[in-house]
Amino acid sequence: MEIPPIQFPISPIQASINPVAPVFQHQAQQAAPTAFKDLMTRAVGELNQSQLNASQAAQDLAMGRADNLHDVVLSMEQAGLALQYAIQIRNKLLESYQQISQMQV
Repeated sequence: MEIPPIQFPISPIQASINPVAPVFQHQAQQAAPTAFKDLMTRAVGELNQSQLNASQAAQDLAMGRADNLHDVVLSMEQAGLALQYAIQIRNKLLESYQQISQMQV
């Protein structure tokens, strides 16, 4: 005895799909920083701000002021990823510096 396959009715999606918003909003800059020091200062400032935002979101959640757990978790993950990215950049810079310092001139 053969069992017939189950067939589900196929219907088109009725709701519209909203586009996914980017995690980080890049703003066009009119004048690019000219010094490496300026780039690093700005990057460390942005990293610090993301860490402060995540900390504030966690405090708001603990105090009952946050009404959306998803936003709190998202800000904490963004801060964590930004920190991991900064650590990897630091590691690559140190590795490059060590390779350059070991070159014979």
